[in-house]
Amino acid sequence: MKKISEGLFKDKYQRYKDAVIGVLKSRGISALTLGHYLDEYCRDFFADNMSAEDCAASIAEDMIAKEKATVSEAMRIMREHGYRVKPYKK
Repeated sequence: MKKISEGLFKDKYQRYKDAVIGVLKSRGISALTLGHYLDEYCRDFFADNMSAEDCAASIAEDMIAKEKATVSEAMRIMREHGYRVKPYKK
């Protein structure tokens, strides 16, 4: 049985991960704050042979959705405790 060198795979994966981090940086997102979450996304998208831009876009969209959910939850709790909460308008 022929052994496969994992060195090539790791180099290719690391280049992919670095590309995702670069795209995230260009969008103003720090990869350091993502931690293991970044690795999970990169592994899945790398295995599915998706582009680094698609991976970074998915991470960014998920982060925005989580932030909105957190704000919505905070507003709900404040309303339950009798505070008047006005939506933020730009």
